[in-house]
Amino acid sequence: MSDSIKWKSVKKLLLQAAEETAINHASGLGSKYVTNPEVYIDKQKKMYDLIAPASDSKVFEIGPGVGYFGYICEAMNDNILFEYHGIDCMIDSHNQRWKEDCCYYEMHKKLGLNEKIREFFISPQEKIEFGLVFDYIVAMQASFAANWKTNQTWELNDHIFFLQDCLEHLSEHGSLFIQHNVNCLTDEIKSLYQGLSDKETISSGGFKETIFFYITRKRLKEYLENLGVIQIRYVLPSDMQAPISTEGGDEVKPPLVERIQSRFGIDFSVFKEAVTWKGFLIGIVMFSVIGYSGLSII
Repeated sequence: MSDSIKWKSVKKLLLQAAEETAINHASGLGSKYVTNPEVYIDKQKKMYDLIAPASDSKVFEIGPGVGYFGYICEAMNDNILFEYHGIDCMIDSHNQRWKEDCCYYEMHKKLGLNEKIREFFISPQEKIEFGLVFDYIVAMQASFAANWKTNQTWELNDHIFFLQDCLEHLSEHGSLFIQHNVNCLTDEIKSLYQGLSDKETISSGGFKETIFFYITRKRLKEYLENLGVIQIRYVLPSDMQAPISTEGGDEVKPPLVERIQSRFGIDFSVFKEAVTWKGFLIGIVMFSVIGYSGLSII
């Protein structure tokens, strides 16, 4: 099935799910996404087309809302190696927890995302529970920098901390696509994101360069290194992450795993991923079947 035909089918299902949900949610939290769904669905598809994830990619979304993007990712990729994960604070702008019957929860169930999107509130200067290394980290209309719990918007150093956290959980050729709520950003912080963003990629995808930002891991790493953020932490067991001191001095070397990865190109983080072991088990089964068949022929 071609992508265009597949997309027509995916969009039809999303519109149907939104129409059914709108019956009970014509107003209230998130209702605009289901009462006028097409404009939001098309916008999420544009984001999907811009990052163009490979069939075996891992995608992490911050603030999935009703879940259009997550469903598009999964429905447009048939490869069992593809993974989508999302987090949402699951509170409204009045700092109230979502009600059990709100349209967000209903849409997550209809789209099969209730197990893929978990609750997590992003706080300034606190690491996000990514859990894995991802090829793409995305956030559309992100409001976490508004910090609803304290009603104080993030400062520059909070954004730098967030960007470093993203860097540490992006694969070698990974990228960050983000659109902050404009009310969350000062001119100084806008300049930071604009300076890091690949404007050509943004404009080619039909997005405004002053609002949407596409940042590659390479560019982000260069920026943070220039700020003095030299050591990159990895999602690995703590004993492998611990820095090792040089003999006879106070100088600290990078973690052992970082030195091995840099020298030999080995990425140990794959051993923490479920798909690695699934692939390993599938390989064993196939090898056994082939071996048995060979013996049967003899």
